[in-house]
Amino acid sequence: MKTLKVPHINDIDLNDVDQLHSVLNEQEKYPLEFHLWEKKNEYKPRVNFSLAHNNHSILLKFFVEEKEMRANVTQTNGAVWEDSCVEFFVSFDESGYYNFEFNSIGTVLAAFRRSRNERTLLAEDALKKIETYTKLNKKDGSFYWEMLIVIPTELFIRHSLQSLGGIVCRANFYKCGDGLSQPHYLSWNNIESGTPNFHLPQFFGEIFFE
Repeated sequence: MKTLKVPHINDIDLNDVDQLHSVLNEQEKYPLEFHLWEKKNEYKPRVNFSLAHNNHSILLKFFVEEKEMRANVTQTNGAVWEDSCVEFFVSFDESGYYNFEFNSIGTVLAAFRRSRNERTLLAEDALKKIETYTKLNKKDGSFYWEMLIVIPTELFIRHSLQSLGGIVCRANFYKCGDGLSQPHYLSWNNIESGTPNFHLPQFFGEIFFE
């Protein structure tokens, strides 16, 4: 099982987007190295992420290079996994886990789940408190996009998190694109399953908020 430490950042202005990008660019980057359920010679995007916190928000940034992009879903809690999609799943105890899924234009699906099929979607008004910022470039036939995500702790509706500092939890990070011409499934921590399924918290890694 993989582990990582999430650095605490003092005096960060969550309204200063340039500062947020700069801070997350400076953090250690972790690859989504596991190419799950791959077929022979199947295409694999290059994806890394960095992570930090300020006690009251999780600061997450994905760095993606892929040959194809899709961004059709605009409805909150819609089928964003069919687009170019990055995901963050986190569990604070054995009661369940939260999944946050974002397509490349920032449309979000988020829920608290006990399993893949047993879920409580987070309210749209609550999800408006998540901030996302995307940068996009295209070069030599590839798309290069970055997504910066700020998730306030109040979004963890089943847990009263006064501060993230000192919390140890379990999580995984993903990239997918079910509706692309070359679907793919990438993860940070490996998943041992015969069929595509990110909703397996027994395969989450461990993260520690400093």
